[in-house]
This record gives sequence, structure tokens and C-alpha cells, in this order.
Amino acid sequence: MNPMLAYYYTALLLAVLAGAWLLLGWLSSLLGGWSKLASRYEFKRPFTGKTFPTRSAMMGMTRYASCLTMGVNQEGLYLEVFIWMRISHPPLFIPWTDMIGKIEDSWLTKILVLTFKPVPRVSMELPMNTVLELKEAAHNSKAFPEIA
Repeated sequence: MNPMLAYYYTALLLAVLAGAWLLLGWLSSLLGGWSKLASRYEFKRPFTGKTFPTRSAMMGMTRYASCLTMGVNQEGLYLEVFIWMRISHPPLFIPWTDMIGKIEDSWLTKILVLTFKPVPRVSMELPMNTVLELKEAAHNSKAFPEIA
């Protein structure tokens, strides 16, 4: 095989893979609702508060498996994804007062389903153990009031 042809094929393969990665990130943001939340809650400053890396959640049709950093402070909930997904998933900061939670039974455990007052069609499912950690660190009675 011609060495120049091999370089072209390699470059083409890398371009296709990069395009697929961008497309999948954009689709997951769209199908999960992250893009809708970002239109209201995009957070461009450094977050100050307690953070919890490698957490999981479900948003719409998108499962974020151990790729979320969640953070809490007195004012609200912070969400960011691993750096290689941030092109279509900017960091979010959602005030406690904009969230409504409902405890539901899941497959083998309980989950908290959050909805957001200004963006009612988007919901996020959080495992109860994560919610308990976040609530304790928030030091605010408005943080997940559904949890006694």
C-alpha cells in the first residue's frame, strides 16, 4: 500500500471518530435535557462548595454513569461532566428553590426524581445514597427537603 494513502486513511478515520464523538455528545445532551438546563443554568465561574466526583445520574434518555462531578453549597446544586464531554455539556448550577423532588422506588432501590420549575420537561434521577451525601454537605434545609 502506498504510504501516502495510509496517511490519508488514518486522517480520515480520525476525522470520522472525532465527528462521531461530537455527534454523540450533542445527541446525549439533547436527549437527556442537559442542553435545556444549560440554556437556563449554565455556570461559567469556578464553583465553591463541596464536590463529589464520579457520581451517576439519569437525565431523560441519557445515563451519566460515574462521569458527573456533583457539588453543593448553601445556594444550590452544581453539575459537571468529565472534560472530554464538555463541548456539549457545560457546567450547571441549579438553585435549591428551582428544584422539586419526588422519592420513587426503582429496580432495587429508591431514587430521587428531580424536576426543575423553569424547565419542567427535564427530570433527573439520583441514587438515594448520592442524595444523602449531597444533602448532608449542603447545610441548607432547602436542599432536598423530601428527605427527612
